[in-house]
Amino acid sequence: MALHPGPRVAITSDPDEVRGRLDAEFTRLLGLLDVVHGVEQVWRFGSTVDGSTGGGRVHATSDLDLLVVQRSTLGPVERAVALRAQLAPTTALDLFVLTPADVAAGGRFLDHVRATGRRHR
Repeated sequence: MALHPGPRVAITSDPDEVRGRLDAEFTRLLGLLDVVHGVEQVWRFGSTVDGSTGGGRVHATSDLDLLVVQRSTLGPVERAVALRAQLAPTTALDLFVLTPADVAAGGRFLDHVRATGRRHR
């Protein structure tokens, strides 16, 4: 099985360039998520969110950390795989896809995202 190499991205250690690339990709992904069926919430967290734990400290290996709340009957892995395929990210992306029921159940990860992240939808 051949692996698709994906998009080629220049690695830079300039935090401003990294932040610019990640911000542009986030804007693109947010536009796509606006039309994906069942998406109810979009949270950005991690090093690219100012004010989060560790936030604002973008570096050469920073990625986008997104939590998407989506109505779905798929299992956790299938949801994430399906949404990643729809989004076709062009940067490193940690994508977490929870259902409204998952959100209602709560948990430490969700508490962390709510406390340190930023809701965009």
